[in-house]
Amino acid sequence: MLAALPGVGYAGCMDAPMISDVHFACTACGKCCDSPPTFTLGEAMELYGDFILTIRLAGPIADARLPASSPVVTAYRVQRTHLSAHGALTFQLDTAEGRTYETILQIYAGAIRAGNDDPCGMLQPDGLCGIYERRPQRCRTVPFDYWLAEPIAVPNGAQRLEAAIKRGWKCDVSDAAPVVATEGVFMAGPYRDAYRDALALMDQQGAALGIVAEAFKRELNEKPEMVGPVVAALGQGQAIDFSFLMVLDGLLRIRAAMDDPANADRDRLRADAQAMKLFEALPLREDFLRAQLALIDAAIATNLTRRRSVDRPNTDRLRALKADYAAALQV
Repeated sequence: MLAALPGVGYAGCMDAPMISDVHFACTACGKCCDSPPTFTLGEAMELYGDFILTIRLAGPIADARLPASSPVVTAYRVQRTHLSAHGALTFQLDTAEGRTYETILQIYAGAIRAGNDDPCGMLQPDGLCGIYERRPQRCRTVPFDYWLAEPIAVPNGAQRLEAAIKRGWKCDVSDAAPVVATEGVFMAGPYRDAYRDALALMDQQGAALGIVAEAFKRELNEKPEMVGPVVAALGQGQAIDFSFLMVLDGLLRIRAAMDDPANADRDRLRADAQAMKLFEALPLREDFLRAQLALIDAAIATNLTRRRSVDRPNTDRLRALKADYAAALQV
């Protein structure tokens, strides 16, 4: 269950310098679709027929030995305040070498792609998005990341945009393009709206994060040797992978308890209006499994047709996931 994967890119974002005006306009070049997007869980529940899904934990991390005046610690605290306000959890990680770290972890959904270097599966041959009207907030906020506090998200996004332009992205960053952010604040308009909508979706994820957090704690207790690799992965901006079905099953159990008149916790569970929105979006377990299996079969077939050695680890992972989901479908 614990596997470090390329994640949301916290590393290097915490000390981004302030940038005044950020000019940006999309030209529909499709360059930002070079990999699948990430989603909030609510979005994933709507897109399970489009993407092979996984659950990830990620967040910034700070060494307890650093002084409070350290810029890294200061930026970490900004992120901790931001993420804590939107459902993240704080963890203490103690390594075998006796070092203590603190991390603030948030949950999100990701897509498993067929090949090692495949772009987003929704990218069409003409460079346009095949699910544009249903695209997740992550796509609506490019080049900014909504899991970053706004004063960090703006300069970090500007830096990423500058680097992307050098790699061949065709975004309009001229003075004629609209100013979408300035001095660490989003301007009124679609980017600020998308950023705030994304935070509202993050607020719905508490129950799911609780399920993953318990599994995370349990596995680290059983395998303390994993703490060091987890610290290293988080420090490099990577994410820790978990089964999407594990989370879905946990949420379905909670919803069943919420619907049981005999359950003493029913009213308490129903009191969280934000969480209720996520529970209302849950798909039927069988529908989820069948849709995911169809996508997995198609991805495996693509890799077998291409016969590229670089795709072999992806194919092996997809086959393992297929076996798990096929067995779950029989339960």
